[in-house]
Amino acid sequence: MKKNIYKQSFASFSYLLIISVILISSFSCNRTKPFFEESVEFANSNWDFENRIVTFEKQIEGSDIPYQVFVDLDLEHDLEMEQFPLTLSIYSDQGEETHKQLFFFFPVVADNGMTSPNTPKILTKEVYSEKYFNNSAKYTFKILRKSSKYDLFGIKAVKLRIVPKKIKS
Repeated sequence: MKKNIYKQSFASFSYLLIISVILISSFSCNRTKPFFEESVEFANSNWDFENRIVTFEKQIEGSDIPYQVFVDLDLEHDLEMEQFPLTLSIYSDQGEETHKQLFFFFPVVADNGMTSPNTPKILTKEVYSEKYFNNSAKYTFKILRKSSKYDLFGIKAVKLRIVPKKIKS
């Protein structure tokens, strides 16, 4: 009798384990992996004026897939300004270019209207909701900080992320 109970328990445990592995696998596969993700870290959390342009490069094969383009700021603390403008410029070695300006606002206000604490945080801005790279080319991405002619303390890193856009069926 005891042997039968152990067999049933083991069978139930095995069944739950298999189901768990399948569920975990399916959830991890559903997350969109970045097509491109690269960051530049700043010494002493200082994005200095001399290096106000950050450059990334990527060889991209032409496709008709739309991408989302994001810029992330990794902050040690909020910046002491109301707005922090950046320009993302995209150039291809075929002569194409686009430019788009984006703004980060300070102090950071949460969705509930409360000001977030002045602590380390990562802020994300979507620059393009649907960007197409139709032509095969080497693309250069330049992020220009436009706020001041002084060093900006408090910025640990800036990251560029390009993610395939999920197309709803």
